[in-house]
Amino acid sequence: YQRRVHGIQMISRLGKSLRLFSRKCQQIGPYPPRELMAIIGNNPKVPELIKKMGIDRLITPVYFNTEEEMMKPDNYTSALVVNSNPKQIEQFITNQKSLKWIHSTMAGVDWILSEKLKTSGLKHTWAPIEVDFASKARVGIIGYGNIGSATAKLLKRSLNVEIQACAEEPTNLKERYLNNCDMLMDQKEYQTILRSADYVVGILPKTKSTEGYFDLKKFKMMQKHAIFMNIGRGVTMVEKDLVTALKEGIIAGAVLDVFPQEPLPATSELYDMKNVLMTYHCADRTTDYWERTMKTFAKVLVHYVETGKFKNLINLELGYLSLIHISEPTRPERISYAVFCLKKKKKKQ
Repeated sequence: YQRRVHGIQMISRLGKSLRLFSRKCQQIGPYPPRELMAIIGNNPKVPELIKKMGIDRLITPVYFNTEEEMMKPDNYTSALVVNSNPKQIEQFITNQKSLKWIHSTMAGVDWILSEKLKTSGLKHTWAPIEVDFASKARVGIIGYGNIGSATAKLLKRSLNVEIQACAEEPTNLKERYLNNCDMLMDQKEYQTILRSADYVVGILPKTKSTEGYFDLKKFKMMQKHAIFMNIGRGVTMVEKDLVTALKEGIIAGAVLDVFPQEPLPATSELYDMKNVLMTYHCADRTTDYWERTMKTFAKVLVHYVETGKFKNLINLELGYLSLIHISEPTRPERISYAVFCLKKKKKKQ
């Protein structure tokens, strides 16, 4: 009942606002034929009332089906704000060079008065946006090895997203790697992932075949709303192509931890791009980084002492880590024993 009453009140206010607007138009007189008024926001009652009150005889209302249409520069000299948000208004004002009049249908206009109306630029804006469930997202991992599998595992457990991935050696992957992935394919089938993923995560190593891998051609394969993330090696992406893709709306944004040139030069356009989130090759620098690193080393050491063989070997031909996983936990006493055995071997030699 309260919602119905509130809805009736809102429609009543809107009607009063439009009647006032109609009287103002009559006082001022008819607009020149080519003058256009942009209708910002959507309300099914507005077109009906504009026609009913004869407002369309005084101005030419222009309605928009999408935000993209609304943001295109045109010869609008006025705008009727039905409902919107500061971010939309700010961008609209920036794009419309002939704008002279903005009429708000709401009593409170504090939320619509951006700095663009007062000075030359918007400084602080409260701009709520719609969000979606992460579980609906599809993540595509390019370079599904040890790090790729760990990334997929984390995303699966925490957000339950759909994971698609491609690897150079998909047939060599153990079952535990496959459990973290909904679809795994050969690296040659990367196009399938690029065209369907909401988030494309690059975790490629640096090799002759991966340098400049993410170029404009591949960015154009991605969806317009896709976010590109690079946590592999910086040289696997072409920076100027990424900047072009971000500027032209080929993709929606980027999250970067690595760059072709490090430190990233101060002249790079990436610093000033609003649709880029950057960390500076430090995403792995947690407070316990060295503790975890030494634990990994200890596991390899114990395995070597007990078997004479190594784990986590680099494939010199491929140029990256072989897909071997150490699953057996290492206890402190076993590490101590391993070090003791090494010392004894050295004495014998």
